[in-house]
Amino acid sequence: MSQITVSLPDDLAEKVRIAATAAGYATVSDFVRDALREKFSGLSYWQRVQLVMSLKNNKILHGIADHLGIEGVDQWSHEDVLESLKNGYTDDYNKIDQLVAKNELGKEQSDFVHDLFDMFADMQRAAEQLKDKELQKQVVFPGFDGNNEFDYMGYAMFLLDGLKLYQYLKRAPSLNTHTPGMVMSYRGMLDRWKVIKGRHNQFGYTLNTEEVKEILGDDGGMVTLVNSFNEKRG
Repeated sequence: MSQITVSLPDDLAEKVRIAATAAGYATVSDFVRDALREKFSGLSYWQRVQLVMSLKNNKILHGIADHLGIEGVDQWSHEDVLESLKNGYTDDYNKIDQLVAKNELGKEQSDFVHDLFDMFADMQRAAEQLKDKELQKQVVFPGFDGNNEFDYMGYAMFLLDGLKLYQYLKRAPSLNTHTPGMVMSYRGMLDRWKVIKGRHNQFGYTLNTEEVKEILGDDGGMVTLVNSFNEKRG
């Protein structure tokens, strides 16, 4: 076992000794080792206790709701998360990601999704007014790649299915394209859409056929391909 010497101010050293004794540790070294393990695991003991108790309460409430026959209650599926936290299986703490996403979606990414919906709504409105059936199929919003763009897909689902916003938007049912590179394609389309909108600079302007096709461009080929596949599959 390796040894590391650490110098502490007198007041902090005294706090460590008192805490080690109060917690029932035989030596200060045992206390420090456990404190470091908790630090590197990302969760302290009391954080684990709080999470375990919250999950147990959630499980009980879920069981009551299920017993009462309340609609919309799915099967409780967090047993593996509860067990890993309860037993201190640090390698499995990442199962918490099933409950709470580790990565946050910043303002730039959320604005990107809102702009994307506005762009598709513009193209869809144009296709409707032009009565172009083929173009209408091409400008359905297909979604994001569920493997590599899950944060974007989750936010889109939150807006559309959770908050019930953009209900006028024609979209694919699942929003999982199973196709990498959707975000990159959308960025190219958004750049062209903003340039076109800037040309007219008037509220309520409706795109024409050439402008919709210009927005789709080469990047939109992936959108068209995914929409064509969804149409055949569904």
